[in-house]
Amino acid sequence: MELQKKSESFEEEVKEKDKKIESLEDELQTGLEDNRVRGFCSTISVKRIGELDAKPLIASAKRRCLSEEDTAKFVSLWEDLLRDPNWHPFKVIAIGEGEGKEMIDEEDEKIGMLKAECDEDVYDAVVTALKELNEYNPSGRYPFSELWNNKEERKATLKEGVEFILKRWKTYKYKESRLKRSTFQNQGV
Repeated sequence: MELQKKSESFEEEVKEKDKKIESLEDELQTGLEDNRVRGFCSTISVKRIGELDAKPLIASAKRRCLSEEDTAKFVSLWEDLLRDPNWHPFKVIAIGEGEGKEMIDEEDEKIGMLKAECDEDVYDAVVTALKELNEYNPSGRYPFSELWNNKEERKATLKEGVEFILKRWKTYKYKESRLKRSTFQNQGV
């Protein structure tokens, strides 16, 4: 009987620990999500480099009274173009002797059409994704996740990521200990 009680107590304790671990993992994952999605500014997050921000395209489609199906086609068209390795709407401008800088080629047919027919925020979203893909992943032309320093708008270092996670973990542990103390006080322990 006593052995059974100890076993049940042990099982209960293991379940609690599992819940705490899951909660901590969720908290850390949430802490690294892209802050634009979450709606508040976190210093370090995971950013999808080269991913098209579809919000301006959707808003533009709504202003033009496009159906949901046509809106989806519109967004999909630009996502497909961004991933097309044969489309390279850049030109090199000489900035010094033997040095050049790649810029968006405003004379590119698709870029010209985008600029002429779409709102500026749509153009900016497509150009931002293009520039990111060209800078961070020119050969692959597909979006990827990157640890990002939102404050300085650059890749975060591993050290910054670890420091951020440790800070979040300490905050979590502090909140957890306060919750336990509060629970024990409410139970009269």
